[in-house]
Amino acid sequence: MILRRNGRCTLVKLLAVRHDKSLNDHVLTSYPVAKEDDCQLKCFMHELCVSYNLGPVLDNGIRDCEISKSDEFRDPQNMTDKPGYFYRGIEKRLVVTQLDPIGASAKSPYQGDGFACRLVTQLDPIGASAKSPYQGDGFACRLVTQLDPIGASAKSPYQGDGFACRLVTQLDPIGASAKSPYQGDGFACRLGEPPSFTSQPMSTIIEEKENVTFTCSAYGDPIPNITWSKENGTLPVGRSLVAFDSLSLWSVLRSDSGNYTCTATSTAGTISSSAELHVHSVLEFTTDSSFGPFNIFIGDSLIIPCLAKSDLKPKMTWLLPNVSGVRVFDNNTLFIAFAELSHAGTYICQAENDLVILQGFVNVYVHIHRTCHHIKIQQELSSGDNQVDTSGIYFIDPDGEDTGVAPFLVFCNMSMVDGTGATLVSHDSENRTEVNGFGPSGSYMKDISYTGVTLSQIVSLMKVSESCHQFIKYECYKSALLKHNTGYWVSREGEIMEYWGGASPGSGMCACGETLTCISNKQNCNCDTENSEWLEDSGYLSDESTLPVTQLRFGDTDHKDEVGYHTLGKLVCYGERLPQSPN
Repeated sequence: MILRRNGRCTLVKLLAVRHDKSLNDHVLTSYPVAKEDDCQLKCFMHELCVSYNLGPVLDNGIRDCEISKSDEFRDPQNMTDKPGYFYRGIEKRLVVTQLDPIGASAKSPYQGDGFACRLVTQLDPIGASAKSPYQGDGFACRLVTQLDPIGASAKSPYQGDGFACRLVTQLDPIGASAKSPYQGDGFACRLGEPPSFTSQPMSTIIEEKENVTFTCSAYGDPIPNITWSKENGTLPVGRSLVAFDSLSLWSVLRSDSGNYTCTATSTAGTISSSAELHVHSVLEFTTDSSFGPFNIFIGDSLIIPCLAKSDLKPKMTWLLPNVSGVRVFDNNTLFIAFAELSHAGTYICQAENDLVILQGFVNVYVHIHRTCHHIKIQQELSSGDNQVDTSGIYFIDPDGEDTGVAPFLVFCNMSMVDGTGATLVSHDSENRTEVNGFGPSGSYMKDISYTGVTLSQIVSLMKVSESCHQFIKYECYKSALLKHNTGYWVSREGEIMEYWGGASPGSGMCACGETLTCISNKQNCNCDTENSEWLEDSGYLSDESTLPVTQLRFGDTDHKDEVGYHTLGKLVCYGERLPQSPN
């Protein structure tokens, strides 16, 4: 191959490939290349390059090209094994032509004192003069001051007495004048090779604000010059850079869309290749979209809109947890009509167009109300209506989530306490129950089992409630109640409570005893008169330090006609106690 550069012709010959070999310690520079031709071209065009190492193809399709100033013949000790690489030597020879006139020492390294060797098809009349006796076989030597240091002896038999002649081969023979205007004295340069692309820019679709790089490379003789332009416009000012064979644009705008052209130009011709850039608006969620986080309570409804915009119409979807009770409307609005604990989790709103997938993560937290009173307040805030009776079974968690006792089910009577809502805890002994045939004090025993809750859960409810109470009643016929400790109830701590509903804790009385309304002013309870008539003592227990009632004990029903009935109501808590602020 003949390369022409800066008015000189150079013969280039590729030597055999040495696989899994590399020449070390003589690297001039290295380049990232896509294929071997690119690496060869880098070595051809560097005046000092005589070999190159080419690495394996990396994941991005690029190979490492190392060009060297030595070869395996000059420095064989630097040849090493290197798997995946290969080494190749290059032989270069200068061709002296009419472009390199005699004496133009700046243009040829094969010269001295203004003389240079010339290849002719017959005896060079200049060289056949008295200046040089060494000629023949198409060679002639001009005078040099010393032997050609670059292997002249191996290249030509014509040398001696300070003369040496280097054989310059592969010149176009005389008669190739039609190919080049540069000829004379039996010399002619080969016609330059027109540019051809080794890589061309690729059309690209991107969003605004992104960066993009177009690449383009070409080969030819001489090496073509690469320029970039935009069809019907100019390259973006301040946002574009042409470096080597690439064009980079950054922070692109929609107005940057268009055709970008790579042009390769040399004296041998001009070629162009274009790529189209499509810039679309950024896919983004609209301001109408909401991503929370959302904190809701059991029973609440939730609406989450999610919309996105772009000039490429996006496809909108929701990626949902595997739960029931969730709907998505046609406008991509997510709707939960009645929140449950299972609705807590992460919901993903996804917008997708031809370029990108955009996701918005929505965290939904479903909380449990502290009390029925709290539920009632939230319902009124949501609906604005406090007239609707929403009594029913609800989950509550008095001491808060993730702490203390677990949530539990209660009945909420939303019409009690002037419609502010009350929490009712049921048990298994709410029905009127007979006491008969038990003589000794406390010999009748009834344990109270509260439905679906533990005592710890009940205590947590009472701690956050404004007030709690429990109705208790004993109906008697000739049967004493508190006299001689005949009957009593047991607190949650297992303590014997010797007072009755409606009386003060520790008083030892029933309600009539405190109000002085008992049928006998000598007794503190109606039943303690043991009259032959039906009497009763009843009232509310409200000492939250001892409630709820865990056991009922009675006696004095073993004689003829002695009988009693006990009734214990639900535990009722209402209002809400505000948390105490630290001092």
